[in-house]
Amino acid sequence: MRSCVPYSRDAHHRITKNPNTPQHPNTTLQELDFFRQHPSYKDLRNVGTAFLSTNLSDHLISAIRRQMPTIQHHITRNINDLQKDLDSMGGTVDNTRGGMIHAVLTQARTFETCFKKALEGQRAGVCVGGGLDMCG
Repeated sequence: MRSCVPYSRDAHHRITKNPNTPQHPNTTLQELDFFRQHPSYKDLRNVGTAFLSTNLSDHLISAIRRQMPTIQHHITRNINDLQKDLDSMGGTVDNTRGGMIHAVLTQARTFETCFKKALEGQRAGVCVGGGLDMCG
């Protein structure tokens, strides 16, 4: 599959011609000739598709770099929230069958104890030990 992007950036962010681009020299030359010969554009230097694609690429890269701290903060905050949720549910579980069964049985036992206490009126329906909130 051939790329249709005529220019790309190398490892040092320099603009280089893409060797896989289909060659259309007549189109590019016709475009530049139009801008050079048209009375409204002949004095402008920054014209053409190549300039536009480079300018837009630079603008996009700049916008992404500006947003990276916000994106990183959002991801970190979500990871921390998920870790708190996991910790409130009893922490991580071994990836073994026995470890998962033990975790499920421990949560079931905690729920049973909390439910029994709630029925007896000893608690207001909240179970702190297992992180379960029966009242929602």
